[in-house]
Amino acid sequence: MNEYLQEPTASYYLVILIAVLLTIIGFYFLVRLINKQLNRDIIDNTKEEAIHDMFGLTYANYLVLPRTLLQSMPGEWQVKFVALLDEYQDVMDPWIDYTTEYQVTARDYKTGKYRKDPLSNYQRGRRHVIRDNEPILNKLPEYVEEEN
Repeated sequence: MNEYLQEPTASYYLVILIAVLLTIIGFYFLVRLINKQLNRDIIDNTKEEAIHDMFGLTYANYLVLPRTLLQSMPGEWQVKFVALLDEYQDVMDPWIDYTTEYQVTARDYKTGKYRKDPLSNYQRGRRHVIRDNEPILNKLPEYVEEEN
């Protein structure tokens, strides 16, 4: 054996072990730091893109909510919902075109055929499908001819 090379001692192995442990610990904290930054970015993006994320991969440009279901929610929820709509209208009013009317028709999303809307009769606010336990949401769609 070469005179400059010696058999590794216990202290040599201890130094190697400490170096490995410090590398692992450093890597652990680096991963945590990166993960924390990624989570912060995800949370920030989620706040800014929550509506986009809700629509998912659809091409829908509008959201239609059945009045019957909205008025069937608990009163506290309805107050919060209306407050958010009021806030939306206050902020977006300059961009809202009140001269345009929209017509909503129900279609089967698979076939594209028009169908009767099982929630179209809101009965002037007296109908509450959740409280009345109406099995209306379980009915099969009835197809109707397109009205021109």
